[in-house]
Amino acid sequence: MSQTNVRTGQIPYRCATDLSAAKDRLVKLTTTGMALPQYDDLPHYLVLEGAAAGETGSFLPLSPLQNVRIQLEGTCSPGNTLILSNTSFGAVKVVDTEEDWTEVGIAEEAGVDGQLVLMRPISPRYGTI
Repeated sequence: MSQTNVRTGQIPYRCATDLSAAKDRLVKLTTTGMALPQYDDLPHYLVLEGAAAGETGSFLPLSPLQNVRIQLEGTCSPGNTLILSNTSFGAVKVVDTEEDWTEVGIAEEAGVDGQLVLMRPISPRYGTI
């Protein structure tokens, strides 16, 4: 078997920036560790337990096989496509204006601003309306 030394589930990883207050936010892997994404990045992890820059945090790789709860900006309905927020880094929102965006998941329940909304992750993709 060639798939040795691989893992599933949560993983420990070094924080490139201070993620101590970033629980339930999306992050990206950089050459120096995990960091909050900009609106046009492709995040692939959820912060389970953040840490200070240089310290080790706990992260969950995103997979369509497992839904997650993620910080919502604004409101959403079940079935809405969720994109990275361009003002609240690592959070999601519904496309509401003409803008560039990174699609990251589908809302599986109605949500209100600040809620940890249930989301089904999809492979992130960048687009423009």
